[in-house]
Amino acid sequence: MVSIADYREKLFDILLLMSSWEYRDLAQVATHPMPLRAAQHVKSAEQVPRFDNSQMDGFVVHPNDPEVVAGKPVPLLPMAAAGHNPEPLTPGFAMPIMTGAKIPDWNGAAFDDDECDLCVVPVEETVAGFDDLAHVTFTPQATFESGRFVRYRGSDIDYDEELCAVGDHLTPARLGSLASVGLTQIAVFKPLRVLVVSTGDEVCQPGLRPGAAQIYDSNTSAAVAALSAAGAHVVGTLHAPDHPDLLLDAVRSWQADETRRADVVVSMGGISMGAREVIRLASELEVQQGVENWYGGAQSPRLPNSGMEFCRLPMQPGGPQAVGQLAGIPWVALPGNPVSTLVSIEVLLRTSMFGAPPRNRMSVTVHTPDGEPLSSPVGKTQMRFARLDADGSVRLEWSNSSHLLHMQADATVLVMIPQDVSVIENGDTFEALAL
Repeated sequence: MVSIADYREKLFDILLLMSSWEYRDLAQVATHPMPLRAAQHVKSAEQVPRFDNSQMDGFVVHPNDPEVVAGKPVPLLPMAAAGHNPEPLTPGFAMPIMTGAKIPDWNGAAFDDDECDLCVVPVEETVAGFDDLAHVTFTPQATFESGRFVRYRGSDIDYDEELCAVGDHLTPARLGSLASVGLTQIAVFKPLRVLVVSTGDEVCQPGLRPGAAQIYDSNTSAAVAALSAAGAHVVGTLHAPDHPDLLLDAVRSWQADETRRADVVVSMGGISMGAREVIRLASELEVQQGVENWYGGAQSPRLPNSGMEFCRLPMQPGGPQAVGQLAGIPWVALPGNPVSTLVSIEVLLRTSMFGAPPRNRMSVTVHTPDGEPLSSPVGKTQMRFARLDADGSVRLEWSNSSHLLHMQADATVLVMIPQDVSVIENGDTFEALAL
C-alpha cells in the first residue's frame, strides 16, 4: 500500500521532469483560463506605492499647524489631483487632495520641534467640503493626526521584496503586483501536453454501434474535461483494445508526429488484477524487452527504472493506480470505472501533476438516507461526491459504486471520509473539497 502523499510525490516528479517554460506577456497570462505557474523568482526593483499618497478625498494639512486647527477658515492652495505633482504645502494653508494624489512636500519648519507627518482630513469633517474654492473650515469633530489617511511609499511592496517564487500560481492579485512594479513579461511553465487513452475490448466509441457485450466510452469525455479544467493541454485521445502490442504501437505512432506529441499519457483501465489488464501486459512486455525508463533512477528515485509501478492507495474509489513509462513516454494509468477516474484526477493529478491551485476546504454536515447509518471501509479514505445544500449540509446516497457516473453530475463538493471511520452517522461532520 502506497500512501496518497507518497503517490502525489511520484506524480510531482513527472511534472518537474517534463515541464518546460517560456516568457509570456502579463496580458497573455491574465487571459489564460487557469492560473499559470511562475518559472522564475521575481524581486521588486520598485516601491509600491511609488510615493506617499492620499487614501481618500479631503484636505491635506500639517496636524500641528496652529492656523489649521483653530476652527477658523483656512486658505487653500491649488488642488492636488491624481497624476499631477502638487506644489509644496506651506504653514497656515490647507490643500484639497483627491484619492491617490501625491502628498505634497512640507515647505516649513517643524512645530514645537515635532517630527510628525502631514495628514489628510476627510471631506466629511469639514463644514462645506469642496464647495468653497478659497477656504476650508474644519468641524469640531475633525481629527488631526500624523499620517492619518496617508498611504506611505513602499507600504505594499518594498525594494527587493519577493513578488513570486518558482511554482507560484499567477493569481489575479499576484499579476497585479507584478504589473504594479512595471513588469511586462514573466517566465511561466507551459501546461503539460496530455494524450488521453481509454482501454478495453468492452468499450465502444460514441457514434458507433456497440456489440452485445460492449458499453459506450464515457471515460474519455469526462477525463478530458477534468484534465483540461486542471490546466492540462489535452492534445488528443486514443482508444486501445486489450492487446499490449496494439496499445504501444498506437501511442508510438501518435508520438512520431511532432506537431501533436504529448509530454505524458493519462490512461483509464487495464491496471487491476484480471488476466487481460492491458497496461500490466504492456509493462511486462517492455520489461522483458529490456526497455528502460529514461527518467528513472538517478533523475527520480521515486519512479520505476523500467515499465510501470502498480500501486494500491488507501482510498475508495481510485485505489488501483500505476505510474511509469510505456512507449517511450511518461505514463499515468488510472482505474477504468468512471467515478474512480474523476476522483483520481481530482485528488491525485490536479494539483500534484498539473499544478492547479488547491481546492478550498470546508466542513460539511452529512445527512444519510432515512437517517440510517452508512458503512465506510476502515483503512481507506472514502471519497464521495455530493451536492452542498444552502444550510451547508450534504446528502449522501446509499451507493458509492464507482460506475454510477450520472449520480455525480450535480456534485459541488467531494466529501472525504477518514480512514478510521467505519460507520457514517446522520449528522456527522467531515471535511470536503469545494469543486
